[in-house]
Amino acid sequence: MTVTFNVLKSLGLASQIEQSERVSIAEIGVSDFQLFFELMNLWRAKTKSAAKLHYVIFDERLNSKFMLERLKSLRPKAAPNALWEEWLSKRPTVLPGWQQISLLDGRVQLSIYFGDLLQGVTDLDIKIDSWILWPQKRLDKTVCTTSEFVNQIRRQSKLSTHLVSVYQDDDALRMYEKLGFGILINHPENGLLLQINGARRFTTKTPWFDRPAAFKEPAHAIVVGAGLAGASVAYELAEAGWAVTVLEAKDKASDGASGNLAGALHPLVTADWNLRSQWYWQGFQATLGRVKPWLEANKIKGNLNGLVHLAVDEKNHKRMQEAMGRVGFPADFAYWVEADEASKLLGGTVTQPGLFFPQAGWLNPPSIVAACLDHPKIKVFYEQNVEMLTQNTESSSQKTHWTLHTKSQVWQADAVVLAEGAIPTVMNGLPIRPLKGQVTNLNQDHQVWSLKRAVSHLGYSAPSPSGMAVTGATFEAPSLDPTVSLQRHQLNLDSVANSLPDWLEAQPEDLSGRVGFRPTTPDHLPIIGGLPDTDWLASAYLNQSHKQAMFKYPSQRYQAGLYVTNGHGARGLMSVFLAAKLICADMMGEPAPIVPSLYAATHPARFKIREWRRQGPA
Repeated sequence: MTVTFNVLKSLGLASQIEQSERVSIAEIGVSDFQLFFELMNLWRAKTKSAAKLHYVIFDERLNSKFMLERLKSLRPKAAPNALWEEWLSKRPTVLPGWQQISLLDGRVQLSIYFGDLLQGVTDLDIKIDSWILWPQKRLDKTVCTTSEFVNQIRRQSKLSTHLVSVYQDDDALRMYEKLGFGILINHPENGLLLQINGARRFTTKTPWFDRPAAFKEPAHAIVVGAGLAGASVAYELAEAGWAVTVLEAKDKASDGASGNLAGALHPLVTADWNLRSQWYWQGFQATLGRVKPWLEANKIKGNLNGLVHLAVDEKNHKRMQEAMGRVGFPADFAYWVEADEASKLLGGTVTQPGLFFPQAGWLNPPSIVAACLDHPKIKVFYEQNVEMLTQNTESSSQKTHWTLHTKSQVWQADAVVLAEGAIPTVMNGLPIRPLKGQVTNLNQDHQVWSLKRAVSHLGYSAPSPSGMAVTGATFEAPSLDPTVSLQRHQLNLDSVANSLPDWLEAQPEDLSGRVGFRPTTPDHLPIIGGLPDTDWLASAYLNQSHKQAMFKYPSQRYQAGLYVTNGHGARGLMSVFLAAKLICADMMGEPAPIVPSLYAATHPARFKIREWRRQGPA
């Protein structure tokens, strides 16, 4: 038996869904997406324009061919033309873990998990209104009738949550009832309709990564820094209704590493598709979702016509081949190209094979910053270096606000987001360090042939506006010298020659370039979110035993209204828009756009918590 729209109607669940202004539905099993489109069409026809739907699909089949077959068969049965075109442009890529798709101007959020069903449900961190349970494989049917699995469903349910299940045997019924589900309907053909029966308390497994308290409504925020990190979070907040002031220490935006002519945008591939790969895949999708419409409207500069990642040595070659074998890349994500095919893709001689990422490409960071800051709710002030930041609480209302002091002015806001680029010293105890990088700009006279696409080699090279190209960037630690160096130009030229031997004819003394300082972290992931109260963190966690049961530790305490987006390193184009969404979700009390394990991966307290959990109190 399968769960269809008619089944939901006969059980009375469809009518409940169509009346909900904010509804979350989870479908567990092999979805053909037909049910998603039918429920979405019903819901949006009956609700107001401000209503929101979050639909979650757990799919155990990691088979891209099977997925494409399902997508092809869907069109005649459900989606209207405009929605179908939007769906096609955003359809999921079959990779392990989570995919996020936003439809209908953000009214509908579709989250898809590919892989082990128990792991996927355990990862979930939103309260579900309606569960639809119909796995197809014998193994997954067994998993879905275990107490561990049903407990995870129970954990993510509301008091009014309903569950539709295909399981009608006595053992399954007894387990449902034991774990808090009351049976409303037991239909011999349509299955079961159950509802949560009574409240049950579930404790978090990582209280130190619990989310900060949200604002009741949009207010005034100050963003410190007008690079990619600052501009993207300013835009996201402005879109959510906040009045945003951006304070930039320099006399213009994009003055740091965000000022390069072009940056490469592509997923991070590791042989085991680890936490970093999964996080940056989410970040890559967030960036595509934001910049694609701007590219189509010619609001920003760039080209997402693909990127070739060359295997520059035997170690690199082995790592890529292992990743392809272990993860199983679908062709719309990446596929292998030999040197001759790479040459055709790039437009000239290439000496190495590699991976081609068809969704990747290059972007012009200054144009992205300009597009973000060009918003009616954003005001930007330059030459405003923040020298002091203090928190104040009004005695009458107990409302907290922040005061920022620059040399020329005093500023106040309800919330502050610290988004400076590279910071030479540790900010609030965060291990952020600047890493110098020099890029080399190339005009048309320096190029024997025109580069058609972005390419990653020992560094990266990309076309850029007006026939220019850019190559680099060096990694120079611990130097903080901002001077452009002829020696570093030569290093960039040598890196290119190793892979594209006849592309350039240039001498270092004829070239221009720029130096930027990329803020980096020890685990090569950015630092994003609310800043904890450091004294309280030390007292509640770091000075306590690290071996107590999790429920004995209190939830994290934050400095109210103070956030950070920093440490984006060389992958800022793949991380800043996801960071902006995360911070905005925290401030607005919305569901996080990523699951708890990925949320924790970039949490500002993670370094101190890891050390404490590993070694105990200092």
